[in-house]
Amino acid sequence: MHSRRVVITGMGAITPLGHTVHELYHNQLEGKSGAGPIFRFDARTFPTKFGSQVKDFDLAKHVRDPQRYKDAGLNTKFALAAAKQALGEAGLLDNNKVDRTTMGVYLGSGEGSHDFPNLTLSIALACPEGYKVDPNGFFIHSQRTFGATHEYEMEMHTTSAHVANEYDMQGPNYTCQTACAASGQALGEALELIRRGEADVMLT
Repeated sequence: MHSRRVVITGMGAITPLGHTVHELYHNQLEGKSGAGPIFRFDARTFPTKFGSQVKDFDLAKHVRDPQRYKDAGLNTKFALAAAKQALGEAGLLDNNKVDRTTMGVYLGSGEGSHDFPNLTLSIALACPEGYKVDPNGFFIHSQRTFGATHEYEMEMHTTSAHVANEYDMQGPNYTCQTACAASGQALGEALELIRRGEADVMLT
C-alpha cells in the first residue's frame, strides 16, 4: 500500500485561555484559568454559575464577511478562526501555487446552534392544557416560524462545509461526532487519507 510521511505544518486555537496557540501555551505556563462567571445566558437561577467560555471573540477579525455566518453556531465561528491561523502558519492561505482539490477538511464537530426560542415557544403554544398536545396540529403549523438558514446550521456537517468553502479547500470533506473521541478520530482518519494519497493537506 502506498504510504507517505505526514507532518503538522500549521496550528490554530480559539480557547478560553487565548485566541492563538501562542496565547494558549503561555497562559497555561503561567497557571491562568479560563473559568469565570457565565455570561452567554442568564445563569442566576442555575446551581452552577461559572464556566470556561471564550471571551472577547470577534469573527470580523478572521473572515472577510462575518455577516455571512450570523446564524452559525459558535463551533463554526471558532473553527473558521482557528483554521485561518493554521492555514496561515502553514503558508497555505490564499496560496495560488497549491492544488486546492488536494486540500481537505476533517473536523470533529458537534451540532451547531439550536433554535431553542422558536422550539420552546411552539411547544408551549401547542400544549395549552399542560402536557396535552393541541390535536389541531398547531405545533406543526408553528414550525413555519423556523428559518431555513438557521436550521441548516444545526447539522454536524455544516462546520466543515463552511471551513472548506471559506478557504477554498476542494478535497475530501468529513465530519465525525464521537464525543470526546472526535478530535482523535478526525486526526487519525485525516492522516490515513494523506498516507493513502487521497489528499495532500487535511485541516483537522
